[in-house]
Amino acid sequence: MTPKTIQKPGWYINLEYVRFLGAHFSGSFSNALTAFLLPFLAVTVFGASAMQMGMLLALQETPVVIFSLVVGVWLDRSNLKVLLKGALVIQAFMSAVIGVSLLGAYGSLNLLFLAAFILGTTKLVVDLAVTTYLPILVDKDDLVAANSGLQISMAAERMAGPTIGGLIARLLPFSGFIIAAFGHVFAALLLTRIKSYPSVTADARTNNLLLEIRSGLQLLFNHRLLRPVIASSCLGAYSAGMFYALLILVLIKTMNYSAFQAGLMMSLIGVATMVTAPLTTSISLRIGIGPMMIVGVIASATGMFLFSTHTYAIVGLVSLGVGSSLYSISQISIRQAVTPDGSLGRVNSSRRFIVFAFLPLGSLTSGLIAEGASSQVSMLIAALIMLMSTLPLILTPIRGLKDINQARSLT
Repeated sequence: MTPKTIQKPGWYINLEYVRFLGAHFSGSFSNALTAFLLPFLAVTVFGASAMQMGMLLALQETPVVIFSLVVGVWLDRSNLKVLLKGALVIQAFMSAVIGVSLLGAYGSLNLLFLAAFILGTTKLVVDLAVTTYLPILVDKDDLVAANSGLQISMAAERMAGPTIGGLIARLLPFSGFIIAAFGHVFAALLLTRIKSYPSVTADARTNNLLLEIRSGLQLLFNHRLLRPVIASSCLGAYSAGMFYALLILVLIKTMNYSAFQAGLMMSLIGVATMVTAPLTTSISLRIGIGPMMIVGVIASATGMFLFSTHTYAIVGLVSLGVGSSLYSISQISIRQAVTPDGSLGRVNSSRRFIVFAFLPLGSLTSGLIAEGASSQVSMLIAALIMLMSTLPLILTPIRGLKDINQARSLT
């Protein structure tokens, strides 16, 4: 039974959501810290090449291809809160292992590759569980506002993670992983304060794994709104994989920023997201949730192009943050609204399996292009592909979609 929604604006939808949001921020901040430190150490300490940087990001995203479909069935069968806490504990343990290894001078590029894979696997579980658990805590009419709260949380960690990570990287890099470990533990403890609401329906509990996986894929591809969003997201993920694989490398090696300065530059994405997220409810009411998604893609493509010029890098990162916020909140809210109860875990995992498979492909492609031509050429191609991802949205009913209620009526 869904807890009663308190009609308040912004991040305070109900008490359980506030606790959920706090846990999300603590865990996300820890992920942001390690996400900055892993590639930074790879470049500055272990001398990773552009190809190795592409491999590092690819390893973080590869678990999506390997595990996501099974995880989705697992989510629909299980207690989501228990799964979330378990994944956070594993993340805490792995972060602590990296920190201790660096302190003892046992660190290596291979260790970073291993850590990227393990942390990527647990992050997959956390991310899917978060988007699946959210509609249990809030009413469907509050989904845009609730998802904007999560975007604010992610924006805060995108600001704090790179900034603090850059500062720590100048002093004691190993301590960043220890801080991340404590952050994951705190998030798990905060989750224990959330009341346990049912998260599994009877029809989700079958013994046929392949049948449940297929049902998730069918729900995703048979819906007239989810199909174009998937197509757009695949192109966008490929573009993002190309761009972010080289971001730190360009900031440090090409633009000659220090670790702290690189962290500040990356935090601009979070600043823009944090400013934009609270406005998404008003924006969607004014122009429609579908057009808001299209505007988000265009803003992201513009940001990539401007950053690739180097001269307008700051404006480019801000535009990326704005676009990411508009697109993410729109597509997540639509998916949560139109998916039948008890199936959201499978639909979320099917979407991630398909979409996120394009991230490592983009990362590896970017590394190859950068070594064969230049990082700038790779980022320009990424911007063009991102712009192309508007086509599936413009040519389908998404372009005229007004709100969540209209989306549900098209189910």
